[in-house]
Amino acid sequence: MSTNVKVAVIGGGIVGCSVLAALAKQGWTDSILIERRDLTSGSTWHAAGNTTHFGPHAEMVRLFVDSIDCYLDAQEETGQNVSFHKAGSLRVATSEEELAFFHNLTDQYKALGIAYNVVSNEEANELHPLLNTEDLYGAASTPDDGHVDAYGATIAMAKQAQARGAEIWRQAPVEKIEHINGKYHLHTAKGEVVAEHVVVATSFWAREMLEPLGINLPVYALQHHEIITESYAPV
Repeated sequence: MSTNVKVAVIGGGIVGCSVLAALAKQGWTDSILIERRDLTSGSTWHAAGNTTHFGPHAEMVRLFVDSIDCYLDAQEETGQNVSFHKAGSLRVATSEEELAFFHNLTDQYKALGIAYNVVSNEEANELHPLLNTEDLYGAASTPDDGHVDAYGATIAMAKQAQARGAEIWRQAPVEKIEHINGKYHLHTAKGEVVAEHVVVATSFWAREMLEPLGINLPVYALQHHEIITESYAPV
């Protein structure tokens, strides 16, 4: 028996779950996420969850802003706490050239409507009294930076996607992918999924998964943490 969907997302970390939630928001609810263990059991569970607004390119900064908005939107919609803490951050200038670079970003942040200031050493010390500003030239301050609980943010987006009609399979490792007559056949421990489109969000393990399709992705896992996934409660 096969499950037919428009999109199959492989990988239940924060990337896979955010893709599934984004698809569901756009009305692509005929989608499924397939995870080999449990949600966040790969790289996500031990991620720092830092959320920043700082970046040299406007497109990059917009991505940062949209990411934070997605986490908070999922929290409001599902009631799943993402534990966002707005702590603010400083990026110190160790040269006059670096300080000039920070100043050059001011107009970009003003146009984007993002809080951003270039501060003196004295002002940096007021914001962070433990900071040693000796030999520094100032700092860039982004007061709306912070951090989230990566596990909580992932679960919030997974719940959001499910509430809109998307499906999630856990404990269903994808054993083989075949491309037949324009569709992808994903053979899993829970059965076959036939999809028009596939999103591979398996981080370090994407190379082995895509190799049978003739796609060479030069990503290699050298060392990684492992956890007992049975302790995670299902969504």
